Amino acid sequence: MNDDGASSPVIVEIEHGFFKAFGDGYFRLSSPPDEKPIFCSNLGEQEVSLPLDGIIRELALKEDSSLWVMLQTIGKSLKYVTVLKLGDEVPAEIRNGKASWKAEAKHLRTAQQKLKMQLITWVSGRELRTSDPAELHRFFEDPATIERTTEAFNKAAEHLGLEDSDEVVTMIENFAVELSYIEELSERFKQIEDLQLKLGSLRKRYVQQNKIIDELDSVLRLIKKPVACFRSSLEKVETQTDAILATLRQLDVRCSNVRDVRDDLHVRIEAWSDIIDWWKDLDPENSPEIDEAKAIRDLYRFLAQRYLDADEWVLMFKENGETGNRYGGVMTW
Repeated sequence: MNDDGASSPVIVEIEHGFFKAFGDGYFRLSSPPDEKPIFCSNLGEQEVSLPLDGIIRELALKEDSSLWVMLQTIGKSLKYVTVLKLGDEVPAEIRNGKASWKAEAKHLRTAQQKLKMQLITWVSGRELRTSDPAELHRFFEDPATIERTTEAFNKAAEHLGLEDSDEVVTMIENFAVELSYIEELSERFKQIEDLQLKLGSLRKRYVQQNKIIDELDSVLRLIKKPVACFRSSLEKVETQTDAILATLRQLDVRCSNVRDVRDDLHVRIEAWSDIIDWWKDLDPENSPEIDEAKAIRDLYRFLAQRYLDADEWVLMFKENGETGNRYGGVMTW
């Protein structure tokens, strides 16, 4: 749905002659730190990129015209997908608020068990929280826990004024689906935290090499910001399940809040995928120094593009002697 309640396009379809003139074009975000939606096509060996805002202005598109709506939809969609081409499906996040990616079954089970534990805690008045999936699994295999869970569902139905506990079970299952995505994102975030720890270990290894130490210190300083932001967002969701009865009474609102965090975290953590995949197998004690030195520089550039203040980012380009075309191989009109 659009902000005004109108249905969003389902497929990326554009009939306007301006876009047909470019042949096989596609839509993506420009490089960090700008990350603005652009239309790209090739002219010979040169990639031409045209900002969507500029296209809307040049074509004098009226708001709510079909092409204006389509370009607005594409711009919003690029938060969730890397590239959109004509004929592609608009992401589910835009169409109906659901995720366009799947959480694993293990994350759904963990989310369900965490919610059930909150109900048991509410009934017993004793704090039983654990976030370890293995501990949760063992806890809910205990026949005594199964009995306590049934009692918790019954009491929750009574307090919520529902006819039977099956309605509470359905509410828990539906909310767990939303939280399963947060569980998966938490697992990815843990890999970023592990990366931060590896950087600290590498610093000890290179303590006698001033150049690498300077680069590592810069990376360690920059990585604190995203780690703190990701942790804060995840903790915000965690607090939404603390008062479980209040959560169930406002389930639609809570689901919407979780989806907002899910979408924001997913697009930001997804940008780390290549970084995470490279660093997860690195052993700070045994990996070749040349690979580590390059990886540290690449990581600094990645972090600087996204988390360095704008003035510092421009200064860094000047100090590195980078001038002219900012994105390399791309002509931006």
